[in-house]
Amino acid sequence: MKLFSFGGLDSFSSCSESPSFCVENNETKVLIDAPVRITSYLRELNLSLIDLSAVIITHLHNDHVEGLTELIQLRMLLTKFPEKAPLLGFMKKEVTEKLTVYVFGNDFSWFRDVKKIVERNCPTKWGCVDDYVEWRFVADTKGVLQIGDCRFEFCKNEHDVFCVGLKINGFAISGDTPFEEEFENWLWQNSKIIFHELGGGGCHTLMMDLPKLREKINDQKKLFFYHVPEICLKILEDNGFAVVQKRGYEV
Repeated sequence: MKLFSFGGLDSFSSCSESPSFCVENNETKVLIDAPVRITSYLRELNLSLIDLSAVIITHLHNDHVEGLTELIQLRMLLTKFPEKAPLLGFMKKEVTEKLTVYVFGNDFSWFRDVKKIVERNCPTKWGCVDDYVEWRFVADTKGVLQIGDCRFEFCKNEHDVFCVGLKINGFAISGDTPFEEEFENWLWQNSKIIFHELGGGGCHTLMMDLPKLREKINDQKKLFFYHVPEICLKILEDNGFAVVQKRGYEV
């Protein structure tokens, strides 16, 4: 299994990075969150949206879902006109399966609004968005998603909207969340590589939480930060913390 990161900085940095990941196991490829410019990030790491099995949206904040319309538009185009794939930087391949999009949350109206935005921005002459996308709304606070060859454990964290952390075969992704001991214990249990968010304020893990996270690191557990405000980058590095790089990771 391999996990690809699209960088350690948040979506508001001057660099081309964003808090999103892609998990690959055999023929199964699952995108975790869809920030703006996500199709460009996929191309940078030689990942094709044609091959995506599913998309998981951890929560409905704009910096994690803004690129969903672009991704679905392009997927529709490549499904309808596979011969155009090489012109757009993708391998020509017939798309026969719908893209499944899992959206976590307990506010169905917000999910409905996101779906409406996607539908309004996708060409109706290509057919209905639901001809290309299967939507799955998940309101459970804890459970398991089996997507092809990938098994995702999820648990609701303490962000200011419904948001989940994910565990996948030794990898852990915190999602946007303040530090909370019970959730951290779940996240770190049986995980080997932990990708943990860090925010500049609000309902996020903060710089003052770093000592508590440092205590959890050992020879069997590696910690990498993502969603990092650019201003915090040097402070993390000066204190010996690692920031996620735009590349693939394996356990």
